[in-house]
Amino acid sequence: MKIVFVLPDMPGGGTERVVAMLANEYSKRGYPVAVLLFAGNQTAYPLDERIEIVTVGEPSFGNPLIQLKRLFHMRQYYKKNRDCYIFLFACGGAFSPYWRLRESLTDF
Repeated sequence: MKIVFVLPDMPGGGTERVVAMLANEYSKRGYPVAVLLFAGNQTAYPLDERIEIVTVGEPSFGNPLIQLKRLFHMRQYYKKNRDCYIFLFACGGAFSPYWRLRESLTDF
């Protein structure tokens, strides 16, 4: 069972440090681990070489097309890795434009 940590990017900071520590510890204990980055490809903290680093997007700067492209690539990854545990970090507003669009379409 793969463990997947999802966050925008890992340029440095508290959340990124915690994710790196958790990912390294799970990897050390023999679990398959992946870090999925959806808005960049930086990794400020060292990650074990067994950890899969997946980049599915770039910073969107509010562009809904880039955000939809990210969702498409994330969906492809999850379809290939159906039996995985997913942990989201620092994703509070990452997909809010998608939800706002969905809500506005259902208001009619």
